Amino acid sequence: EEVLPMKSVVVMYESLLGLLGCSVEWWCVTSGDVRGCATALREGWNLIDEMCRDSIPLTLTHFERLLAIIATAVRHGQASLIVAEHVLFRMAAVDLVPSKRVLSLCCDIMASSIAQGTATPVIDAARLSNLWLSASTSFSKSGAP
Repeated sequence: EEVLPMKSVVVMYESLLGLLGCSVEWWCVTSGDVRGCATALREGWNLIDEMCRDSIPLTLTHFERLLAIIATAVRHGQASLIVAEHVLFRMAAVDLVPSKRVLSLCCDIMASSIAQGTATPVIDAARLSNLWLSASTSFSKSGAP
């Protein structure tokens, strides 16, 4: 039995999350918005949980791709900024510093939520800012780069 090097396993999970993100639209067309988005979100979280359980290092790319899935689900009216907050909390739990891409995806999620009428612009913008500041502060205190 061949054992893959850890780097290959990490890249494989990045690819799986990327494929999952590409599949959301297709699932929404074939199964409807609710089932398609629910499937993608569930499987994305399952992959993250599986990686944690098996001690596979999580990378920024994993979380960026999960946020891209969430952004698509929000555009279909099936997720919210709260789900994105959970991603940021999970990133903080593994000491990953949010990137500009993560912030951009969170802003996209917030804008889509506002467009869907499921968000209050001032309140959610403040929540996103506070969450971002909180994450940045916890990283600087922990000595993360």
